[in-house]
Amino acid sequence: MVIEMKFYECPKCGNIVEILDEQTANLNCCEENMVLMTANIKDAAKEKHIPEIQKNDNIINISVGSIIHPMEENHYIKWIYILTNKRNIRYNLQPGENPSTKLTLEPQETILEVYAYCNNHGLWLNNK
Repeated sequence: MVIEMKFYECPKCGNIVEILDEQTANLNCCEENMVLMTANIKDAAKEKHIPEIQKNDNIINISVGSIIHPMEENHYIKWIYILTNKRNIRYNLQPGENPSTKLTLEPQETILEVYAYCNNHGLWLNNK
């Protein structure tokens, strides 16, 4: 089974909806169609956005950026989203917090994709 995670954003208010394995989506918000977000997979800016994944046995450490992403009031990582073969988890973050998290994998669990969302630069993906 192929799992596909998709995120849609309202062009007016910025609300984001998570969709897992939808066939077709016709989502509306603020009386407008929501837009399918495309995740960036290459960092070109000074700030780094792609989630970094380090594995030590069944402990997974995830941090955003090869150089840790700033977490300022006007520029920060809002959330990290982890999709595994057994579950999906979103860690919400606030300015001033460290843009990282730790996860203990269950037996037979593997990470499929890790996303990060920057309030200024959008959606980023590490699918390695």
